Amino acid sequence: MYKPSDHHEKAFNQSGMALISALLVIILITSLLSTLYSNQVYKIQHVSNATTITQSKWLLHALTDGIRYLLRDDYIKGKPIDHLGEIWALPVSDSSLDILLKKNQLADTSLNTKNIFISYKIDDAQGRFNLANLAGHDAQSNAKAIKSKVVFKLFLTKIGADQRVEKVLLDKLKELNQNIDKNTGKSIGFNITEADLLHDLDATDAKILEKFVSLLPEQTLININTVENNLLTAVLPDISPVTLQKLIERRQKTPFTSSNDLKEFIAVEQPTLKFSDDLIGVRSSFFRVYAAIRHENAVISQSMLISRKTGRSPVTEILRLEKEDFKTY
Repeated sequence: MYKPSDHHEKAFNQSGMALISALLVIILITSLLSTLYSNQVYKIQHVSNATTITQSKWLLHALTDGIRYLLRDDYIKGKPIDHLGEIWALPVSDSSLDILLKKNQLADTSLNTKNIFISYKIDDAQGRFNLANLAGHDAQSNAKAIKSKVVFKLFLTKIGADQRVEKVLLDKLKELNQNIDKNTGKSIGFNITEADLLHDLDATDAKILEKFVSLLPEQTLININTVENNLLTAVLPDISPVTLQKLIERRQKTPFTSSNDLKEFIAVEQPTLKFSDDLIGVRSSFFRVYAAIRHENAVISQSMLISRKTGRSPVTEILRLEKEDFKTY
């Protein structure tokens, strides 16, 4: 289980209090105050179990709604960048709903919340290599695909994967591109996961890659503030170990605000370093989410891909549900 550092714990308790309060309010409104917690007393055990399962599913839906609100609120109230120091990036692991409610002065003695625990983790999908970047459908996307292939080949070398992986993936991506909307550049009815795309690869290569790649419904920029170090060194080829360490320390302390901001940093630290700045961004629209509810003797979890559509009225949307798991003890 993930345990946040003291620094993260402090940030969570202070800066994130308002957002967590909002998340918990959603859980209460959509779940706990519904028919889930009526005063019925069941004497038949299998009926009680069925009720627990139903309650857990509703609670998971409520938690998912809360996470969507968290991402939307971050866009509205936060700075126009995404980085790992933000509230959405701090995981919550098996936290008692009862304690969280009391911390936020939302406790209701009429509701039995002592045996309910929530967990969630939000990852920036644009901190990984988006496999959709390898295939284009017009002049602009083809230009990005050419540059992305260079980065991907270097990335495969750095993580120790077979270079033949690229051809296998490109063949499968060509099939997906047949369902591309030529006007928007987005996939029509796109509903496969990274695991589906990696299925035909050697098991070792697939296992390595699944940690570092995403498959999104459109080409995206790589978020320099959240990108994993192996991919970072592929995006910035020939970066020296000293510059790399300074960059990591800089983005932890003061996240980059634009690709020009990164350019200025590189110009000072390693002026000879060249890179494709048009592949780099600081704002993300796609997030991978893991959410779980532990309620009495049941644990239900769900992995999903969520998009955050920007604009005058930003909204979040669940693009696909990837894996649901349910266990009873």
